[in-house]
Amino acid sequence: MFTSLPESPQGVGDLVGLACRLVRANIKLIWNFLLIPTVFATGAGILFQWVFTYGAANVASTKDIGTAFGLAGIWLVGFSVFMVAWWILALRLLALVRVILKFSPTLDEATAYMYRRKWAVLGIYFASFALLLGGIFASVAVMASGMLLSGQGPSLATALSVTLGGVLMTGIIVLYLLVSHMALCMLACEDEPVMAIIGRSANMVLRHFWRSVAFGLVFAVTFTVVSYPMSLPVAVLTFSDAMQHGLGGGGPEGPFSGGYKPPLYILVLAQTWESVMGMYLRPFVVFAFGLFYFDLRLRSEGLDIRRKLQSMLSEVA
Repeated sequence: MFTSLPESPQGVGDLVGLACRLVRANIKLIWNFLLIPTVFATGAGILFQWVFTYGAANVASTKDIGTAFGLAGIWLVGFSVFMVAWWILALRLLALVRVILKFSPTLDEATAYMYRRKWAVLGIYFASFALLLGGIFASVAVMASGMLLSGQGPSLATALSVTLGGVLMTGIIVLYLLVSHMALCMLACEDEPVMAIIGRSANMVLRHFWRSVAFGLVFAVTFTVVSYPMSLPVAVLTFSDAMQHGLGGGGPEGPFSGGYKPPLYILVLAQTWESVMGMYLRPFVVFAFGLFYFDLRLRSEGLDIRRKLQSMLSEVA
């Protein structure tokens, strides 16, 4: 697997650019490695689309309880397959990060390590999401407190509380996105408990706050520039079909009636194309955050020097 790590701290734009180059250089390996869980996730996604687009409409028109229970069973099976496939996909993406950052010499070893830490990955997801919900609840409480204190009418206190709550909520969401992605990459590289990893990730982000914000902005702009054009073909196809058969007035219920249902081939094509995009975009996301994590460790811990010392000691031994 091709990897080329910087030996000194880099700019945030350089890190994002390096993530793109690493995806391009290893795209064949990435596709082979992520293909099986992606296929299962795609199949489950198509099943979801069919249940909600066609199955639910059939139940609403027939009022058949047996059909409703059958669709619920199909949905449950699809949901289970989807979640397991995404879990495996996350483990494999983090295994790629571990190899890219040279914490494992081979992809097989990195995969075995991540499968040993499979429950910790779920712990990161659930713990970080719980912290996000707590922060959002606190932001809403700040907004509500100003409204309650000022009574029913608008006032300066209301405006200040809503503004403060909005700013707080925005900051919490940004912090959640940075810390949760950093924590997953840290989990791929460090054998520490879940809460210790979340705490260390938050500490690294807050200690390098403005650099983290700059990285987030550069990454978000790059991701948008890359992903939006990729999603246009299916979006244009779906909109054209909707205008022709539903929203454009061609449907029996008139324009903008809400009765339009995309044909099955568009559902399949859209879900498949989204998965193909994901084979490029998901590795880019984890590589970018993994490189940012590596860069922060270079800056704060001298990781490159520690690795050189370990290499010298191993040669002497």
